[in-house]
Formats: sequence, structure tokens, C-alpha cells
Amino acid sequence: MKELLEHYLKNLTKTLQLGDAREESYYKHLDALIKQYAEVQK
Repeated sequence: MKELLEHYLKNLTKTLQLGDAREESYYKHLDALIKQYAEVQK
């Protein structure tokens, strides 16, 4: 779980550093985190 969160936060940081990110820019990262978490819980 820790690795999933670290990867999620790294992706958020990369998107933020682009400088032109909007709220929608982060949705794909949250979607990926939720899907990866669901896979781990199976």
C-alpha cells in the first residue's frame, strides 16, 4: 500500500510541476490509484 501511495504522490507532483494543470489533470492519477488498490485487495 505504501508503494501505491508513493507512486500516486510522485505522479501528482509531476503533474503539478507542469504548471498548467487543472483539477481534471489529477483525475487519471486518482483513477489509477483506486484501480491498483482494488487489485491488491483481491
